[in-house]
Amino acid sequence: MSSEAEIFKPLTAGIELQYRVLDGKHIDYRILSGRIVNLSAKEAEVYCDPVTAKNLPSGLSNIKLNLLAPNAPTDVREDIYAKVLEKPAAPGSFYIRFTAKPPVVAAWLEELYRANS
Repeated sequence: MSSEAEIFKPLTAGIELQYRVLDGKHIDYRILSGRIVNLSAKEAEVYCDPVTAKNLPSGLSNIKLNLLAPNAPTDVREDIYAKVLEKPAAPGSFYIRFTAKPPVVAAWLEELYRANS
């Protein structure tokens, strides 16, 4: 893990997403929703609505997520994988570190990150 601190930038509108928790090779049947509200080069802060917030994933969980951004290319809806970090977050939120994202998603998120400077 890098000793460099991630520099988070707030996203004005946020990026809607859906996610499922992975347990080994099994995927939880529940589809939960949230919104990326802060973005860094490798991490993001996900805010969940009050109903979902009661079931936040625990630290070090792996999740599979899909972005639901209406103005984004449809390719960014491909599966993204991330690990939930054991890092303090605002109530109803959690931090993730991206572990695998398709190149088109990586490029789109990087563009968003740069645009929000």
